[in-house]
Amino acid sequence: MLDNLVNLLFPKTCFSCEIRLLKNEKTICTKCENSLQFLSEMPLNNNFHFDKIVSLFQFNSVSRKLIHALKYDEIKIISQFFAEKFKIYYNLNYPFKEIDFIAPVP
Repeated sequence: MLDNLVNLLFPKTCFSCEIRLLKNEKTICTKCENSLQFLSEMPLNNNFHFDKIVSLFQFNSVSRKLIHALKYDEIKIISQFFAEKFKIYYNLNYPFKEIDFIAPVP
């Protein structure tokens, strides 16, 4: 009951478009989540000390807002959202046969 009162006074909103979230939505609304497109691996030339690079999402207005909210506003729940999406991406595509490390890029 207290949760309902808190949600009435301080509704959860999408971190991207700022509309009110539905009960089944945690971080962003379904419309914004559907606009996020997974990317595939990108081969690189031999000028680097690694073979390939993978970005989780195509950089668009939604991913930009999420990254900025995490990076500059320190909204930690977005890191959990990214981790869940990475897990889905990894399990669907298995882009790495051997992985040395995962490094976030600022």
